[in-house]
Amino acid sequence: MKRITYLLLLLIVSGCTEPLVTPKIDTSPAAVFQELWNEFNIRYATFPERHVNWDSLHSLYAPKITASMPDSILMFFCDSLLAPLGDAHVSLVALRNYGYGHDDSTYQFNFGNVSSFYLGETANESTDGYIRYGIIHDSIGYMNVITFEVGDLSRWGPAIDSVLSYLQNTKYLIIDVRANAGGSAFAGETLEARFMPQGTIVNFTQTRYDGIYTDLSSPAPTTEMYAHLPLWQKPIALLTDRSTISCGEWFTMAMRSLPNVTVIGDTTQGAFSGRLDRELSNGWQYSMSFEKISDANHICHEGVGLIPDIEIYVKENQRVDSPDTVLDRAIEFLTK
Repeated sequence: MKRITYLLLLLIVSGCTEPLVTPKIDTSPAAVFQELWNEFNIRYATFPERHVNWDSLHSLYAPKITASMPDSILMFFCDSLLAPLGDAHVSLVALRNYGYGHDDSTYQFNFGNVSSFYLGETANESTDGYIRYGIIHDSIGYMNVITFEVGDLSRWGPAIDSVLSYLQNTKYLIIDVRANAGGSAFAGETLEARFMPQGTIVNFTQTRYDGIYTDLSSPAPTTEMYAHLPLWQKPIALLTDRSTISCGEWFTMAMRSLPNVTVIGDTTQGAFSGRLDRELSNGWQYSMSFEKISDANHICHEGVGLIPDIEIYVKENQRVDSPDTVLDRAIEFLTK
């Protein structure tokens, strides 16, 4: 019996001494292109909403990939593959960042104009630096939420309360999320809590499973988690533009459901999903949207964006006589 045990042990040990061979990773242009296509094929959540036939794009570009193709040309074809998605949460990074959001932006938001021509000596900044605020015509509170990418979330709630306390005696409020590229969902919900009751359904989320394009999880409601009283219930104008993205759009989608909120400006970017960051075998990094986000009425605005109640579209090269046409319209609407 001892002899049998010894022989078995010897076989196990000798088996462990075999050299381990790491499989060689194929980083040829064709393999990298196919890997990128496959990853989006099984994980990207909103092909139907963005009216993209992913199979057709593969048929178009895969035959063009050659074994001797340099990285620069491979990147060109990968870029051509992803560009039709028009998704600001889709990117591909090698030597530079290739992004794919809408580029039909309106006249660029300039807080310097707001400060100089509207807020004057009341212009101020929150203690954490993420909100710029002031008072217009003695009756309109103004707060520009620069980002939801908040560094110290423990300071965020008190900073919001300090701003709203300063503005509490005004009759109206303008919340400006133009050029707000998103950030933390917690930061957005913390701000929303100052305006909407706890438990309010703000959106529904579905996650893409591996499978066919429409293979999504059941809609899961997202509700306002935080309680904060008293709520601000005076009239609010919410300003948006094409550079209002991601969590900036989540915030807009939640706020626009309130009866005292009117959205003014340009349509938002239309990039609602959380972003999944991954890496290809050749080291290039990419990101994609893996969720389908719908509003409280189960309407998905992915790829389209949130259309304002009052649309103000000023082209980048269009001459304007006002320092801020969108802000002027908001003031006119609130005080009419």
